[in-house]
Amino acid sequence: FGFHDLRVGESAIHFSLERRPGNAVASFSVEGPPVELTYIHPIPLGARDVRMEGSLDEERGREIRGRHDQAQEVTLHLREGSPVDLRFAWEGGLEVEPPVASLSLGDGSRGLRVLDFTMESGDWVLLLEGDGGEKQALTVLGEGVEAVGTGVSLSPGSDEEMIVRVDFPGSGRVQRMIRLRPAGSPNPPR
Repeated sequence: FGFHDLRVGESAIHFSLERRPGNAVASFSVEGPPVELTYIHPIPLGARDVRMEGSLDEERGREIRGRHDQAQEVTLHLREGSPVDLRFAWEGGLEVEPPVASLSLGDGSRGLRVLDFTMESGDWVLLLEGDGGEKQALTVLGEGVEAVGTGVSLSPGSDEEMIVRVDFPGSGRVQRMIRLRPAGSPNPPR
């Protein structure tokens, strides 16, 4: 992902982001007068041993942890001719890939939606909305997980992906809360 020539006053900012399992590199440069900006990099929820390093002068990042998200925030002082590369690394954690619904103007609500994604007692908890009477799937990225409870099945995807299939009982739009536990957790799935 990246963009070039984002205008900020008389300056143009260039940005690129490369992500791989457990790490990411964000690169910044500017043409024109110096620019100060705050960059917030998302980290998978529940990640451990989060690190940020790079070509910074005196800037220091800070970790932001909430019930719903986790991030690293850093204020950058960009100067022409002095590109900045930030490297982020972490262990574990989980991200939900947003489900895609093909809707046209006037269509009724359908397909899978993630209404909430949090951590509770070491488990990831997702509040989902789907179509009753169907099994719907979403993809999670990160460390290995086990499903807690019934009506949820898991299958491996590619690399760090896991496909989560969820049964939605009944009819109409149905909400369902599911729990995913880190694989090998001392608390066995129920």
